[in-house]
Amino acid sequence: MSYFTYETELVVERHLVGKGIRKVPYTVVWLPEPLKDELDIRNNPRLRVTGEINDHPFNGAWQPAGDDRYYLMVPKSIQKETGLSIGDMIVLRFNVADQNEVELPDALINLLDIDEEFKAIWLELTPGKQRSFAYRVSSAKTEVTVQKRIAEVTKMVKEGLFYTKGGKIK
Repeated sequence: MSYFTYETELVVERHLVGKGIRKVPYTVVWLPEPLKDELDIRNNPRLRVTGEINDHPFNGAWQPAGDDRYYLMVPKSIQKETGLSIGDMIVLRFNVADQNEVELPDALINLLDIDEEFKAIWLELTPGKQRSFAYRVSSAKTEVTVQKRIAEVTKMVKEGLFYTKGGKIK
């Protein structure tokens, strides 16, 4: 018995994301047709999942490609660790994750503790927008960059227009 609900073998492919000449190449796997209905993916676009790719842990999301297909990006860290490349076969095991979970870096937790105005707006943001800002901060490699990004995020949240949990624009 596996800890993971879903297990499948998939081929690693290159997928261009974007419009016109501004397309960015991503290394992805495609969601098999039979899993679309089982996962209710059409009602849960950007379905967050957690699992393993060739026994290496990952967190990600099935994302719509715009043509009734859904892809999962293969993290660069796993590509490097395993030597995966386009055309390789992987074993993907995964569970559907809590769609509202947001992992926050310490710097963002500290900001929420000390800035009430920021916190009030933050709590109205969608989990996806919160994850986006959290990633912006957590992907910084130095403390100087963390502080720079905290300042950017603070400004963006306080001055920006965002979709809230209720679907309204603030």
